[in-house]
Amino acid sequence: MKYKGIIDETIAYLKGLGADEVEVKLSESDDFEVYGNAGVLDLVRSVENAVLNVTVLKDQKRANTVINDLSKENREKALVALMASVSTAEPDPAYDLSAVETPKHIVMGKKPEGEKEIEDIKTKLTQMTAEFVDSVKADFPAVMLVEMGTNYKMKTSVLKNTKGTELLEELYGYEVGAMFNAVDEEKSSSFNYVMSTPTGLDEPFLNNTYWRDTIGRNEKELNAEPFNGRLEGNVMFAPTVVAEFLSELEELALKDNAFIQDYSKWKNSIGEQVCDAKLTWHSAPLSDEVGGGYGITEDGFPVEDVTVIENGVLKSHLLSLYGANKSGRKRAGNQGGIFLVEPGTTSLEKMISGIDRGILISRLSGGQPSPNGDFSGVAKNSFLIENGKIAGAVSEAMATFNIFEVLKDIEALSIERHDAGFFKIPYLKSNRVLVTGK
Repeated sequence: MKYKGIIDETIAYLKGLGADEVEVKLSESDDFEVYGNAGVLDLVRSVENAVLNVTVLKDQKRANTVINDLSKENREKALVALMASVSTAEPDPAYDLSAVETPKHIVMGKKPEGEKEIEDIKTKLTQMTAEFVDSVKADFPAVMLVEMGTNYKMKTSVLKNTKGTELLEELYGYEVGAMFNAVDEEKSSSFNYVMSTPTGLDEPFLNNTYWRDTIGRNEKELNAEPFNGRLEGNVMFAPTVVAEFLSELEELALKDNAFIQDYSKWKNSIGEQVCDAKLTWHSAPLSDEVGGGYGITEDGFPVEDVTVIENGVLKSHLLSLYGANKSGRKRAGNQGGIFLVEPGTTSLEKMISGIDRGILISRLSGGQPSPNGDFSGVAKNSFLIENGKIAGAVSEAMATFNIFEVLKDIEALSIERHDAGFFKIPYLKSNRVLVTGK
C-alpha cells in the first residue's frame, strides 16, 4: 500500500492532540472502468483512489472524518478540525471501538496472480461490455441503453485502532450496471435499471436471468395501459422488490435506529415466529454465492455470515457495537445487506398459472414505509396477469400494503431466483396487497 505509513502517524498525531481512543481505516483502490451512453461505449479508464476514515473518542464523545487529500498538510488540518469537533459533541457512554485480539487478513473474491491476469481481466471486461451492448440491440431492438457501466475493482483496506484491532481486507470484484428504456417513434416506456456484482466473467451479462427478464419486459412496456379497478391479492413481487422489502425491514426492525428510537416491532422477538415459515433469509457477505460482499464491518469487526430469519423465526438483529451498547443487546456478526433468500417449492410458471387476475410488480416508487411498515406507492415496470399468463404492461397502479404483514403471510416463493451478486432472491406471491387504479 502506498500510504500505509500514515496510519500509525495519524494515530500518534491524534493521541498527541489529546484523543482517548483512535481508529483509522485506510482504503486504497485501483478501478478499471468501462462506460457507455446512448448505446455507445465512449470511456475506458483506470482510476486510483485513497481514502482515510478516522474516528476519535474523547471524554465519552465521538467524532469522525473522511480525508481524501492525504498530503501531510491537509491531513493535519483535518485532524485538528476533528479534535475541535469532538470537543463540542454530546457525550454518550455507549461509544466504543472494536477490540479484536488477533490480527486478521480477509480476502474477498479471487486475487489475480500477477499483472498479466489483471490485463486479461480488463481486456475481457471491455469485450464483454461491448458484446452486451450489441446483444441488447440484437435481442431487444426497441430498448435504448441510456447508460452502461462495468468496473473491475481491486481494493485494499487496513483498519487499526488503539484497542488492539488490526484488520487487513483485500477485495477483488466486479460491478456491472445499466439504465434503459424502450423507445418506438412517439412512445417510450418507464425507465428501469439492472445492477450486479457477479462472481466472475464466465457468462455473458445477458445470460443472467435477472438481466434478461428485466430488460426483456421493458421492451413490452411500450404499450402500457392504465390499470383499472381494484385488486386484492394475487400480487407477484419480482426479486428486486423483495430485496427492497428486506432492506426496509433492516431499518424498521433490526438496526440501531429502530432500537434507539424504540420503534422496532421485533425488538423482543428473537426466537419467535415473525414471518411466514416459507421465508429463510441470510445476510451473507462471505458466501461464495455472492460477488458483492464485505469483510470488515463499519464498526471495525471481521464479518460473520448471519441467518436473520430461519423458517420464519427471527434468529438475529443487526446491531452495531454502538447499537448493542445503547440497547443492552447483542452485537450482530455483520451490518446487513447481501441478501440470500432460500428458494421456494413452486415454479414461477405454476405460481402465475394459478392466477386468474393479478399483477406482477417489478418496481415500486413512493418513498419510505412508516415505522409500523405501512407503504403506498406506484407500481412501475409492472404487468397484468390474466388467465394464468403475463399479459400487457400497466401504468398508474397504486399498491398499498404493510411490509410486516406481507412477509408474515407469504402465499408462495418461486423455485427460481434472480442473482444480482449482492442478492439472490425468489419471486414472492402475496394476497395481502391492495392494488388500485382509475
